[in-house]
Amino acid sequence: MSFPHPRGFTIADSLVALAIVTFCAVTLVGVVPYAFDQTQHDAIESQANAAGQQFLDTIRYDILNGIAVPASTTAPIDFGDSFMDSGVDSTTGNFTLTSSCIAQTSGLMEDCTVTVQWTENHATRQVVLETYVTELI
Repeated sequence: MSFPHPRGFTIADSLVALAIVTFCAVTLVGVVPYAFDQTQHDAIESQANAAGQQFLDTIRYDILNGIAVPASTTAPIDFGDSFMDSGVDSTTGNFTLTSSCIAQTSGLMEDCTVTVQWTENHATRQVVLETYVTELI
């Protein structure tokens, strides 16, 4: 007498599947805070680029109009809303923007750089932007 092939899952099969699902869930939960931190860092770096570009525009305007170029300035960092508690982030800080312009040998062009520095997660970060300013003839 032959028995039909058994159908369904054994308890061992179910335990293995449960272990795999639990491992995947724990891995995903561990990645979420990292993704939020990376998003916050990218937003701050975008603000640093925008502040540096605005400062370069001011420098370009000053050079073309014969105004003394500012050596440094600060700009506030907007940390936005906190991801974890749905409230406004109480963290404060400033970007420090410093500039340097070097006249080129032709005398009609200057190589200007702006360095934007800030502190994020107890580490100093920076972005350097550069442009050439040519005088109109």
